Amino acid sequence: MHLDIRTLFLVAVMTMTLLGLVSLTFASLRPGNPAIRLWGASLLVLAGGLVLIVLRGVIPDVLSVVVGNMVTVAAIVLGYRSLRMLRAQPLRDYLGWVLVLAITASAAFYLYVEPNITLRVVFFSAVAAFLLFRNAWLLGHDAPSDARASHRITAGIFGFFGAVHALRSAAVWVIGRPEDLMAPHLPDAVLMLVTMAAIICATLGLLWLEVRRLQHDLAHLASIDQLTGALTRRAFSSEFAREVSRRERDKGSFGLAMFDIDHFKRINDEHGHLVGDELLRAIADSLRQGLRAHDVLCRYGGEEFVVLMPGADKAAATAVADRARRSIEHRGWITDKSGIVITVSAGVSAYPEDGRDWDALIGAADAALYTAKRRGRNCVVAAAADPSSALSA
Repeated sequence: MHLDIRTLFLVAVMTMTLLGLVSLTFASLRPGNPAIRLWGASLLVLAGGLVLIVLRGVIPDVLSVVVGNMVTVAAIVLGYRSLRMLRAQPLRDYLGWVLVLAITASAAFYLYVEPNITLRVVFFSAVAAFLLFRNAWLLGHDAPSDARASHRITAGIFGFFGAVHALRSAAVWVIGRPEDLMAPHLPDAVLMLVTMAAIICATLGLLWLEVRRLQHDLAHLASIDQLTGALTRRAFSSEFAREVSRRERDKGSFGLAMFDIDHFKRINDEHGHLVGDELLRAIADSLRQGLRAHDVLCRYGGEEFVVLMPGADKAAATAVADRARRSIEHRGWITDKSGIVITVSAGVSAYPEDGRDWDALIGAADAALYTAKRRGRNCVVAAAADPSSALSA
């Protein structure tokens, strides 16, 4: 009993059409990333190529053989481009399109000049195997550490499909094949079943990769304050915990500075919240410029910012905080109405001198900030320091 090849082709066409539409629908839910949309389009193109091939004997051979093979390989190349989009790589793929032209030329040559279905199938399967192995390499090579399993499993699917085509190319080269492509032929039936399974698994794999990307993006959004670009309090607490762990191992220190914008409520009342938001963004930018490259900035809440300074003792952290304070004080702030003089106050604490956990260090910095406010604002005070040690303008 033989499986009908034409029926298997039609089932494959319906499967790829359905998967293509599912991919396009999924992509429409997140327009920002076109990779899944292009993958869906490639599946529809592949379905179109198979329709042309299955109509052999019904439509002219130039359409069924030459154009059908060209469209099928072009679909694999488009799929490769979608994977490059997914990996955020340049889309240049001259080799892929050269191979599309080569397949087109070989199909025409072995159809009209030197009719030979065996060589036509051997060349097509060899090119398909190369392109599929290329997909596997793209996904599996240097996979992101946070999504390595999903990349490697999907790469394995492409690699397996490529191996099947390579085996087909070698087998047809050795034993040949029937002249009629739609004649009952067990290897072709197996190939169509494997093709459907591989396309289904590859599509699920790509959707898996996209879901992982969505999870990563959502985690990033949750960790970044959308107004200022600084870390959120929750993300900062994770950075703080990691820094404590590092310093417990190497017996080192780090500094913590808490900044508060002086008279911010009055500025909001006089100039409006839009100006207040603009100033928050500008002050966050100024703090970044005044800090060291490896310091970590957080919007702690409202008009308060906290800075983690790895490796800094209290004296160094106080100096860094005061440099940031002076850069803000000396900057001119212009609104559509008038210039605004902005200053900040800061309190500084240090690990392990002022504590070894979040509550102790934040509490010490906050108490020092309160002292800075009582001493007239626009100054930096170190925790547990004598009031006369406050650094001011």
